Amino acid sequence: MATQADARADLQRLDQVRLVMTVRRIAASTAEDALVLSLDVARDQVFDERGMADLISAVPGTLGQQTLWSLSVRRSHVGLGEELNEARADVRLDVVTPTNDVTAARSCLEGLLREVRELARWSGRDIPRDEAVALARELVDAVWPTDAEALRVSDEQHRPEAPSWTLGLVDSSSTRFRVVLGAADGDPHTARLRRRGAAEVADSVGEFG
Repeated sequence: MATQADARADLQRLDQVRLVMTVRRIAASTAEDALVLSLDVARDQVFDERGMADLISAVPGTLGQQTLWSLSVRRSHVGLGEELNEARADVRLDVVTPTNDVTAARSCLEGLLREVRELARWSGRDIPRDEAVALARELVDAVWPTDAEALRVSDEQHRPEAPSWTLGLVDSSSTRFRVVLGAADGDPHTARLRRRGAAEVADSVGEFG
């Protein structure tokens, strides 16, 4: 039976961390680009949340005075009775920027993704197609809540040497998503996502991808 001291120790434990970072133009109604880092933290490893917070809090000063941003952090411990069997942290950084600053904001967040990733162990591995498709759907739903199971694969590219997967997904309203798994040095815990509404795709043939 778990003691009160055990419970306190469990509350300090962290099993999973998901960091979602989005970029939206001021004139747009929803985010168009996102970067995601999903990490499983080893039981013998203490994840440096303070280091992660320090890295993220330094971002706004590099993005320009007209850039707006919001940061949310949520931690949950889920279990039955006295046993805490899953501890998870969800961190989301949303950046709203003028159109001409979108590229700079995206590059800044890509650098941040790599820095945060170094706070936990990681390894590049090639994942099978079924796992890649399921993960791509899950990530799209995490960034832009939708019916993940209804997303159909429109095209795909597998680069085992990277390793990475690039998957095109389409929802029932013809909104298109591009998901790159292994976006940072082939690490399957990292992903880059892009969203384009049906009208935007029609107006930008050849630019989506």
